[in-house]
Amino acid sequence: RLGERAAAAGYGPDAYSVWLLASDDHGESWRPPRDITRQTRRESATSVASGPGLGIQLQSQKYRGRIVMPMNEGPYGAWQVYAVFSDDGGESWQMGEPAPAGDQPGFANEVQMVELTSGSLLLNARNMGGKACRKQARSDDGGMTWSPLEDQPELVDPECQAALSYWPERDLLLFLN
Repeated sequence: RLGERAAAAGYGPDAYSVWLLASDDHGESWRPPRDITRQTRRESATSVASGPGLGIQLQSQKYRGRIVMPMNEGPYGAWQVYAVFSDDGGESWQMGEPAPAGDQPGFANEVQMVELTSGSLLLNARNMGGKACRKQARSDDGGMTWSPLEDQPELVDPECQAALSYWPERDLLLFLN
């Protein structure tokens, strides 16, 4: 397989692809893998990765039940972060718009997402080539669009993946890096 720097755009054999594995019995058995690349990656992208965080299922009224997966796509050194989402239990997927880059240097990748009590989604990403802090954006439409990415100086980042989780019972956002 080609490395990220050499991956091709489009949907050919030298392009990255996205496959879905699903289980209906808590992992005892699995359905055959299904290629969902065209639903989850733009044709112009070269590389693609989910997360490395977990997908979430939204609880707020407007988008209750929506499955949201954090994604990033290349080309290498010019990454974009976005959400893919399913409103039918993972049978079909749609791509949200990439989070706008904002006016601060660096690229967001290795993204995590959480749903806040307000129903908004918070995107938190590694900051490649910018300041040594995380980048964040918000979505008020279930991951379809995002506010511009902004540096978060209080969240120090050594350019590595991090974990983000929301504990709604305590209205507490947990960040580990």
